[in-house]
Amino acid sequence: MGTELHHIKNSIRYPSVNLSNGDRLYLPVTSKAGKDTLIWAAQLNHLDLLCNGTSLHYHDDRSLNSTAFADAIRNNRRRSTLGLALILPTTHEACPPLSPEPQTRSLETLPVSISRKSLDALLKEIRLMGTLLTKHQAVSYLFLHQNISRSLSPEELTELMFYLSKCFSLDHSKDARNVIELDINRLDDSLIPLLKGLGFNHICFTAENIPDRLASLQALRDSIDLIRAYDFSTISFRLDYKNISGRNSRTDTLNRVTTLLPDRICLPELLDIDFNDKCNLTLKTSETKQIQNTLTRARYQNFGFGNFSRGNLSREGLLKAPEKQDWHLDDLITLGLGGCSIVDNLIAQNCSQFSEYLQTLADNQLPFHQGGYITRTR
Repeated sequence: MGTELHHIKNSIRYPSVNLSNGDRLYLPVTSKAGKDTLIWAAQLNHLDLLCNGTSLHYHDDRSLNSTAFADAIRNNRRRSTLGLALILPTTHEACPPLSPEPQTRSLETLPVSISRKSLDALLKEIRLMGTLLTKHQAVSYLFLHQNISRSLSPEELTELMFYLSKCFSLDHSKDARNVIELDINRLDDSLIPLLKGLGFNHICFTAENIPDRLASLQALRDSIDLIRAYDFSTISFRLDYKNISGRNSRTDTLNRVTTLLPDRICLPELLDIDFNDKCNLTLKTSETKQIQNTLTRARYQNFGFGNFSRGNLSREGLLKAPEKQDWHLDDLITLGLGGCSIVDNLIAQNCSQFSEYLQTLADNQLPFHQGGYITRTR
């Protein structure tokens, strides 16, 4: 039987893995950053949700707690590779009373004590999680959410990577995929050599309002040239169409992005469209057809999960889907407020309230909030 790939789709509360037979697997993810990390994992195939003729179902287990989650990690040491994602809270999550417009501010506008408290909490979680893993479990896939590059100074980012290297076995081989998201509206060329020195080899650009920055492309072209000069493996763009109002604006934005010739373009909104068993877009609207045509003319290939690749990149790192007789989930551990982890068939959601997150870590416990298990039926 052919391999079926599952993709993550947003619902009112949860993203879901939408099966080609019409079934849905709802995952307990309540934070936007938690959703982003799962979308990233699915789009870049670092979270394998593969099966042959299998329906997957999520079952909530209210008896799960932090201890049970820790035991699941310890007992899953047979896995030699690991995906690791890191999140920092937004202003609204960390300190809502301080901002009359919390959705428009980042942590860098908060008092230093609040920003530092967020980083210290993440470092504490890194240390706790590191004690559960053995040195032979290499972190082959590392992802730093855009909130981190927005919020941390170069010195704090260096401190964060130092703790990661100390507590985890980071893979620095050419096959490792160490990704950091950068906001193009806050891009600083002086950061590029630092990121290379810290071991990152993939850059993914994001923005809350991409058209504003892309109106002047030359500065961004210069930055991309600098990134390529430092021999980063790929440069990607993640376009959030929900933040771009109007079809014409979305079309113009996509056209401008393709002129920059990134290696990959990721469109999370296309995850709302069903795929067939070959992971091609099911073109239900004229706009999705227009997207497909625009990217095809620019020589981008569709590899599913709203992910398009250009040139000789082919399927490397995108759809490494071996023929398997059984379904398999690559482990993904997400650290930070609202993070969602998948360990074997266990789904674990971190605390989404900042005060609860801090208190749990102060008690030397993983900030586990809720979870359950994925089961299969034939």
